[in-house]
Amino acid sequence: MPFITGSANSIPDLRAALLNGLVANGFTLDGNVIYKGDVFFDVSIPTGEAYGENRMIRVLAGTGQAGGVLSGDAPFGPRLGFARDAPWTFPVTYNLHILTNPDEVYFKVRRDVNDYQFAALGQSNVPGLLGTGAWVTTSLGDTPYVKDYGGIKATGADVTNVNDGSYAPFWCESVGDGTLSNVLHHGFDGGDWAIPSDGLSTDIELQANRSCYPLISRSPNAWNAEANLLPIQPCVKRPSNKASIGADLAHARYLRIDNYNPEEIIDLTPDQWMVYPFRAKNTEERDGGKEIYHTGTFGWAIRYDGP
Repeated sequence: MPFITGSANSIPDLRAALLNGLVANGFTLDGNVIYKGDVFFDVSIPTGEAYGENRMIRVLAGTGQAGGVLSGDAPFGPRLGFARDAPWTFPVTYNLHILTNPDEVYFKVRRDVNDYQFAALGQSNVPGLLGTGAWVTTSLGDTPYVKDYGGIKATGADVTNVNDGSYAPFWCESVGDGTLSNVLHHGFDGGDWAIPSDGLSTDIELQANRSCYPLISRSPNAWNAEANLLPIQPCVKRPSNKASIGADLAHARYLRIDNYNPEEIIDLTPDQWMVYPFRAKNTEERDGGKEIYHTGTFGWAIRYDGP
């Protein structure tokens, strides 16, 4: 389970670091398409966009490829990069977690001491899934017009502007142009790709936090200051107002980080977990809000196998 860390001087450098790490650890690269088994991802830098070149890495999932051309594309490709309101200052630091059984990849980019973004991809290991199980989640939406700020709360993103986003994996979010940042290939009921539904409604499409939000909102426990590691299980809508778990992330967990520092290691021998804020930690507004530049004390832990 490799852990790779380094620095990058540009978005193309970040893309190269991600792809090189994957190729060195069991993935195959053909053109822009990186794949392993029956999950395929086109990892590219979109060109010809209104707010400039080399701003974002797009991760577009598919069901196959031939000659470096993706097939069975998802409806959109979530992105990692800088929003229109906030160009990055390079160099930036990255941590790349490449995990197996099931294959899951977490690419964390630290813009400064307390400001992170991410791209994650993998394959669901939920029994009975009829699709490939390919999933992608990132901290930006699928267009170049997203803003730098977003919104987050225990039940999901408190989003009112279509160019906002939650900056959290498989969290509630708006369905407006530019904010779609999660996708999963499920195959239920003759379907194909699940995409987020409106985070302000009662829909639960690809929302993993709804099932555990009472624990997220109450953690850490006031009497011992500890936080529980909570499962990340994005759900897929089914007929008759039912839902099924579409993925159960094996190597990542939600948690509140009031009493943890970014990149602190939680030792639960034999497992270790590295702590990250979803974006930036803020203990003064721990429950988040809307149109903010932080994510309160909402965060996650990723399985760690580094030095």
